[in-house]
Amino acid sequence: MTLKSALFKEALLDHFKQPRNHRDIPFDDHYIVARGTNPRCGDDVEIGIRLTENRVELAEFRGRGCSVCIASTSMLTESISGNTWQEVETLISSVDAWFEKGGELPATLEPLEAVKSVPGRKKCAVLSWNALKEIAEKV
Repeated sequence: MTLKSALFKEALLDHFKQPRNHRDIPFDDHYIVARGTNPRCGDDVEIGIRLTENRVELAEFRGRGCSVCIASTSMLTESISGNTWQEVETLISSVDAWFEKGGELPATLEPLEAVKSVPGRKKCAVLSWNALKEIAEKV
């Protein structure tokens, strides 16, 4: 295992153990919400965002899942908070392209490299991103 790979795995584990923007209570009407589930793995997360003047004022999630799912969701909420909706849509496209063809990710999402080559974990990593795409359809 390379040092870079070890650091990515450590970052994923940190996001799993101490998820950012996690909440336990349901989202209220001030949020745009979408849910992602993977029955095979037991992942079940809800993403909620609050937009103010076309900017993500708050991005949070609730639910449960495996370490990859929770870490990816935690990184998602961190990476979109404070961004304009146009920046979020660009990021969604970049993440989709990266999972399909490769390329570059923003530094905050680079730890996902640790799971990209493990096909069984891809669904876990993209679950919350797919929920964010559902939110995009509502915006």
